[in-house]
Amino acid sequence: MDFELPIYPENQAAMKKYMQSQFEFNGVKAPDHHLIERELWQSVKQLPPAEIMQFIETLYARPTREYRYVAIEMALRSVRW
Repeated sequence: MDFELPIYPENQAAMKKYMQSQFEFNGVKAPDHHLIERELWQSVKQLPPAEIMQFIETLYARPTREYRYVAIEMALRSVRW
């Protein structure tokens, strides 16, 4: 499954500074990535469990922090679902 988060350069520097340069960011603020997560879940929940896990692992391995947030949320949703 292909999935890309938008990039907001105007937010990237502030987010990186806030996290003391520990992570790279796309610049997607929390309300926006929560909305994206809810929409994404509608597609992801149709996948077999093994594919959901593979998708989560792929997201978590991406270099920017927001993908990890989405991966964690997908994992939580798959446990609750």
